Amino acid sequence: MGQGLRLLQVHTRFHIQRSQDNDRRRNQSGANHAKIHSRDGETNPAERYRREYLAEFVDDELSYFPQKLITQCIDSNLSPLTDDWTKNVKAKIGRYFVGVDFGKHNDPSAIAIVQLDKDIVKLTGMVRFPLETPYASVIGYVKIICDKLSRVEKTLFDQTGVGEYIVEDMKQARIRSTIEGITLTLPSKQQMLSHMKQLMQTKGLALYYDADLIAEINIETFELTKTGQIQFSHPDGTHDDQLWSLALAVYATRTLDTSFMTIGYGVPKNY
Repeated sequence: MGQGLRLLQVHTRFHIQRSQDNDRRRNQSGANHAKIHSRDGETNPAERYRREYLAEFVDDELSYFPQKLITQCIDSNLSPLTDDWTKNVKAKIGRYFVGVDFGKHNDPSAIAIVQLDKDIVKLTGMVRFPLETPYASVIGYVKIICDKLSRVEKTLFDQTGVGEYIVEDMKQARIRSTIEGITLTLPSKQQMLSHMKQLMQTKGLALYYDADLIAEINIETFELTKTGQIQFSHPDGTHDDQLWSLALAVYATRTLDTSFMTIGYGVPKNY
């Protein structure tokens, strides 16, 4: 039995007991079992209730990242480098990559940090911001992360809906990293998530245990459009900002065709 599966089973037993207690309280109050309220007050659908409180996963037929695939990527030896990047961070010398998903009015911003260790992409940090956090604050946090790490080779961010001016803001912040922006379209989303899925299938991606991140990965669903493209979505009341920041960071580790990207500070002219 793998270490990731043992962790999942421990998590399952804990949440089943907690869910039983919650069920008794809800029965007394007449609450609806199909929905719960998250920490920020939003109402989540039954899938999130099943996964977070009953430790169940979304049906593998609907989820782009099945339960078994996620489980095999969990490495019990991994942990975040820090819970607060503004403090001293003891990071090993290595090749680091950053993915940034800038939130809109209804979605938080998120930053993912991965390390490329030989042929394995390892998650080393995740930062999620409150709703309505100014982009300037997110950019400032990216700069802090890049200053604390010895070598951030590339920072890849989603510029969909925020515009190319973000590149200029990052250039002015003098972030110590190659900066690239990408507009997430159906083809680029498919390319990014399929790349991440392929790494997971070949055990090329290692994750530390993070219940919220696992939630976002598992609830991402997909459907085939009439044009033969894959369209991704997540249930109402949930978010996928951490998933996309991770996908951006993972995608940054590969050699990219940058013809459709905005190139910023630190990119060689002959890149």
